[in-house]
Amino acid sequence: MRLLPTALGFVRSTVVLAAALAGVLPAPGLAQAQAGNAASSSDLLGLYNNLTPEQQQALLQQMGGQGGATAGNANTARSNANPPNNADPRQRRSRADANANSDTDSNAALPHRLRADDLVILDVGIQRQKLVWPTTPGGAVLPSAAASQTGQAAAVAAQGATAPVVAPEIELLPKEKKELDELVDLIKSRNPYTLDPAGALQLPGFTAITLAGLTEAQAALRLAVEPSLQRLELKVTYLPVRRLGGASLKRYGYDLFDQAPSTFAPTTDVPVPSDYIVGPGDQFTVQLYGSQNKTIRLTVGRDGQVSFPELGPISVAGRSFSAVKAEIESRVARQMIGVRASLSMGETRAIQVFVLGESRFPGAYTVSGLATITGALFAAGGVREIGSLRNIQLKRGGKLVSELDLYDLLMQGNSSHDVKLQPGDVIFIPAVGPTVSIDGEVQRPAIYELKGAISAAAAVQMAGGFTTEADSGKAALSRVDAQRRRVVEDIDLSAPSAASEVLHNADALHVARLRPTLDSGVTVDGQVYRPGNYAWRPGLRLSQLLPSVDELKPGADQH
Repeated sequence: MRLLPTALGFVRSTVVLAAALAGVLPAPGLAQAQAGNAASSSDLLGLYNNLTPEQQQALLQQMGGQGGATAGNANTARSNANPPNNADPRQRRSRADANANSDTDSNAALPHRLRADDLVILDVGIQRQKLVWPTTPGGAVLPSAAASQTGQAAAVAAQGATAPVVAPEIELLPKEKKELDELVDLIKSRNPYTLDPAGALQLPGFTAITLAGLTEAQAALRLAVEPSLQRLELKVTYLPVRRLGGASLKRYGYDLFDQAPSTFAPTTDVPVPSDYIVGPGDQFTVQLYGSQNKTIRLTVGRDGQVSFPELGPISVAGRSFSAVKAEIESRVARQMIGVRASLSMGETRAIQVFVLGESRFPGAYTVSGLATITGALFAAGGVREIGSLRNIQLKRGGKLVSELDLYDLLMQGNSSHDVKLQPGDVIFIPAVGPTVSIDGEVQRPAIYELKGAISAAAAVQMAGGFTTEADSGKAALSRVDAQRRRVVEDIDLSAPSAASEVLHNADALHVARLRPTLDSGVTVDGQVYRPGNYAWRPGLRLSQLLPSVDELKPGADQH
């Protein structure tokens, strides 16, 4: 019997602890409960830590039935929010992609957060009744009740929140009702709405209202606080439409970096070029034959030398591999009588390079000594869509050494400018240059970056050429003229003048499709055995297409 008060106190403290952790007790009630049990928050947490794992799990289940999942999710969230500093670039890229697409794939059940160019429907009506929401003793609206103002009253009631009190119907003056009806009709007439590139909603007669990053319910609440919209009931619905035509075009070439390479292991099974520059950390294998038969392995030290037995130190750093090979083999032949040598490259060193500018993950990277510019780009996650693919610069010692145009690599397979890297090299990705969009009946519709002047005919070839259904004589070029007006010009891409029509930044070229109708010929259809299209010629008669009644199916009207 002595243990009964202690047990009751434990149960009472556990209930208070559960209420405190669940957040279901208001602040005054929690304070009273804590005072009645003579336990502070630290005491309650200490009590929770002293429970057995089974008791902790039971307590968490009492709080919501998902204690284990909640704790696991919290740990996962912490680990995702604080990745290790030495995380692999591929892991950082995967994490960034997962965050950017949190409303798709495995997280499809989460509410969509509005973004730029999203399509939404606004359902608008006049607020006839005013809802009075429960408040705290201090007069503040309860957070859960505030969420109900966005049309989630049923969900809030299911969570145990106090239901709103409906006041009598609001009486509107005829003039006020007319103004609200006109505003409702005006807003509805502009449906659907497209968020602008900044993620803002452009309502007629209102300044832009930013909705990017908000859910549908949050967007409705954001609109409801506008002074001119407070008498309206608003509902925002996101339309996951699939864009077609020019609106669906993507920038060409950037999907090259969507799939990370399978490995970034140093390249050891490729031939070493003769112009490879030797540096500290490189290894050589020397095969001696003749009066001596043995294998010697040499490593270039920090001083740039290798210690060759019987020959002493030899300086090799900063020289090409072909020059080092020739010197060592000739010295062995001169100074070691009756011995010949064959030198080959062993393990190559790792070097540090910098990828800067509009890289997806700019910074310093350690790559193989045989790595090229593209290898470093893959290690850095690729190029952002605001970065240039046609003017990737390799700088060495502050001077421009080479420029890489990835279009040459993607369209022609030309890798001549994908040069080898050296320690300390800087790969700089500038901002994207002028662009044009090409859509319609071309093989590869996309947005292309320009490099110098290019004609409309050359731009079509850059897009892969015409499809078989293209009408090369019917192309439309949309552009902004010198007076800053948007105009459309007709272009005949089959004419010689197309080679002299120079495209400018932001031009949009659309190649039309041939009409599906038959321009020349005769179509036979109906109750016949051989329907189809037939060539027309002057003097063609019906009896030539249907020479006898045997061409007609049973039941055909011969009259």
